[in-house]
Amino acid sequence: MYNSVNFVFPETVMKQKERWLESSMSARHDIRLYLLLAIGLIFVLVGATTDPSKNCSEDGLECVPWLIYIAFFVGLLVVTGAISGLIANHKWGYRLSLDERRLYWWQTISSPELHSLSLDDVSLIKVVI
Repeated sequence: MYNSVNFVFPETVMKQKERWLESSMSARHDIRLYLLLAIGLIFVLVGATTDPSKNCSEDGLECVPWLIYIAFFVGLLVVTGAISGLIANHKWGYRLSLDERRLYWWQTISSPELHSLSLDDVSLIKVVI
């Protein structure tokens, strides 16, 4: 059940059957980077295929050919960011162990190690929606 994250917990945690609440995610399983990639590719495609000289209104008063180049480069920037996020594939998540009364969390983009906090040290949990 905990195979999606490559962290090794202490042996006492792994040997016991515990009650826990767990959530984990990785960049390649998150839809947000794929949406950024799709939007960036659309901007690149529009910027590469639209003729700037024909990007004017019918009356010829509103003509902004430079906007096509900006759309192309913004698309390239977004595509580069999305691809680098998919290549890095950072992972994040948490595990709340009720038997140990500990909260474990990780976010590999900021630090690769596993963090933990005793629930006895927490006086208030505020959930903001």
